[in-house]
Amino acid sequence: MADQRGIDHGNTKVRSAISNGSRLTLFGDGRSAGARRFRDLITEFGGEIGGFTTLSATAQQIVRRLAQVSVELELMEATRASGAGIDPVGFCSMVNSQRRLLRDLEGLKSRFAPTPMTLAETLAAERKGASNAPMEAA
Repeated sequence: MADQRGIDHGNTKVRSAISNGSRLTLFGDGRSAGARRFRDLITEFGGEIGGFTTLSATAQQIVRRLAQVSVELELMEATRASGAGIDPVGFCSMVNSQRRLLRDLEGLKSRFAPTPMTLAETLAAERKGASNAPMEAA
């Protein structure tokens, strides 16, 4: 194991911009259409499992890869729709990668999504809410 004495992992100044959440990509300014779509997909996919920032590093990587593959496929589809040719083998390979990543995302939902309240918990919460409600003047 590497010697990590003296490294303050909590200090955002020693962490990369991606690690501390100030950037989503290493390069570029994040204003291109592809970068905006990438950011939107990260928010959407991450939202399906409780929010991107609440995920483990492993789950964040799955969401990031899924967003990137999705953007690349959308770009290939736009290229094809404009009448230009695309590499069908590369396209099929990316579709299969996306399918596997979507399956991984579904698996993450059971681990990260909040569990629904039981009937007893729902009734108890409703009773508690009713007992904390302000009394109306008659």
